[in-house]
Amino acid sequence: MARSLSGFDYIGVRDSMTARLCHALGTASVPIQRVPDPAFSLEPDPAWAAESATAFPRRNKRTKRAIVRFSNRAGIEQITATLARMGFEVISVVTPLPSARHVHSLSPAAWAAMSTTADLLVTMSFHESIFAIKHARPVVAIDTQPNRFDPKTHESKTRCLMEDFGLAATNHLNLHASGNFSTSLEQRIEAAMEIDYGKVYRRHQDFKQQYAEALLAVKNLTTSPRAP
Repeated sequence: MARSLSGFDYIGVRDSMTARLCHALGTASVPIQRVPDPAFSLEPDPAWAAESATAFPRRNKRTKRAIVRFSNRAGIEQITATLARMGFEVISVVTPLPSARHVHSLSPAAWAAMSTTADLLVTMSFHESIFAIKHARPVVAIDTQPNRFDPKTHESKTRCLMEDFGLAATNHLNLHASGNFSTSLEQRIEAAMEIDYGKVYRRHQDFKQQYAEALLAVKNLTTSPRAP
């Protein structure tokens, strides 16, 4: 692996976990650059939100709504049950879950903007978290699958994302690393609902600019004449 990586002139990674892995593999001769995920380059389109609004059931404005997206596996019922206990109308996307209404499928546009149709998004998905941030909407990312985080440090791509935005302590949780998961989740939800996501969105704009600069750096690297 180290020999393979050393054959590149530029290595761009989107999170600190992968950066440390590349350094550990001995790629000191190749610059390792943090490059934001390509999803940061997209500008929200009002048409996404319009399509998402038609994809979900009409909501009662007097009731808080939470949209969740998880695989149906042990422990997930704690998430939907906690949300229901806190007074949320819970809608599960794709996978039928206990204590939740179900939306079978979404178009890409409706999926990208689904956080705009709810008061809170709770998800296992890295990119769904990005799109919630992109729309300045409350989101809690939860690691539920053991193969998606480091068992020793509990680092994961969703945790790295939230760390980049200063949200790891309020908007991220690990199902397998909390002694009282339901209580911890309730605390995260309450904290996440109080955050000023306008400030978070401005940080998103910085990442968008960094992604554009990274593409320009790669373009300049590939168009520059190589040394003989």
